[in-house]
Amino acid sequence: MTQKKIITVFGATGAQGGGLVRAILNDPNSEFAVRAVTRDPKSDKAKALAEMGAEVVAADIDDPESLNRVLKGAYGAYFVTFFWDHFSPEKEKEEVKMMAAAAKEVGLKHAIWSTLEDVRKYIPLEDDRMPTLQEKYKVPHFDGKGEADQYFDGVPTTFLLASYYWENLIYFGMGPKKSEDGKYSITFPMGDKKWRASLQTISVSVLTEFLKKAIQ
Repeated sequence: MTQKKIITVFGATGAQGGGLVRAILNDPNSEFAVRAVTRDPKSDKAKALAEMGAEVVAADIDDPESLNRVLKGAYGAYFVTFFWDHFSPEKEKEEVKMMAAAAKEVGLKHAIWSTLEDVRKYIPLEDDRMPTLQEKYKVPHFDGKGEADQYFDGVPTTFLLASYYWENLIYFGMGPKKSEDGKYSITFPMGDKKWRASLQTISVSVLTEFLKKAIQ
């Protein structure tokens, strides 16, 4: 029997990574096997992935040896970082730099990097239409990821940009709020701005189908 190609998936218990893991494992004709990376292999979500057939492994994205270990022997990998753990673009850029270096070290055939646009390319720091945050960012959790794209030079990479999930409306207090007149409206994170003109959105399920095709 032909051995399946290993896809290492970071953030395997999250929305993006978890969706990709399930999409691969639920496809009986998939040519891929999943190596699911998580910080806690003993968590309920990690155990559920193991029961589905994933190889669940622990890794520290701040440790280059740990990254090399979980990428070794893999055909491809899905890379994602979580800015909200630390709120630091500088730390996030260092994490991505180590991930990309590990991808090069092991000779990864295909990487998918979950990134976002560097807003400074469109609104320079000196443009006061948007405030400058942390002295050198317009949108820190966008700009840091976008700046880090360069680290994947030399690695066959698909850059995935997905700014907002519809599923966020049922998490994190982002759902519609009832106003004094009894009407419901979405106020976070857009305030009184027009939703359709201001924010790109996508469903996690649609994103998962894209990732499944992109990893090939």
